Amino acid sequence: MKNLPNFSEKKSCLRKIVLGRRSGLEEKQRKIASSQAVVYFLESVDLEKTSIISLYWPIGDELDCYPLIEKLQQQGHKICLPSIVGAKQPLVFREFSAGDKLVSAAFGTSEPQSSAKILMPDMIVLPLAGFDKQGNRLGYGKGFYDRTIAAMAKKPELCGLAFAVQELDNIPASPHDVPLEKIITENGLIITQS
Repeated sequence: MKNLPNFSEKKSCLRKIVLGRRSGLEEKQRKIASSQAVVYFLESVDLEKTSIISLYWPIGDELDCYPLIEKLQQQGHKICLPSIVGAKQPLVFREFSAGDKLVSAAFGTSEPQSSAKILMPDMIVLPLAGFDKQGNRLGYGKGFYDRTIAAMAKKPELCGLAFAVQELDNIPASPHDVPLEKIITENGLIITQS
């Protein structure tokens, strides 16, 4: 009898499935879905006028949240983007304004320059490899967001942003995994069952 795959192998298999689905979206589908997700975010997520929101700079075929950054800044919100400090360290969140120059960082990401002010977000909008309706999220396997959220004195609201094809029935979660409170896709808002 074969051994069942271990926890990280299961997650790795699921990651391949959902990233395959995501990469299978045509560019036109991706643009339309990204625009629709931005609309749903703005219509369904209640934010305080002074909220500081962490978003992300999309890489590869991730949902494009740049239009969301612009809209939220127009509403008066401060925006920050995650910055990688070290391989096993928590992220820091640096202030970003639409049009600011970004620098290349690890894993193909882009982030604000190191001189940008560090902010503490009230909400973190996370890019996802996959998600389920219980709020479990599948990241890229490096644990940056888990480490970061665990180290924060004040826990921010967590919102995932993804394409609907990235939904899975169930993602195995370990005790250190922090569930999402809500997820936005091009199909609308999902309030998680966490």
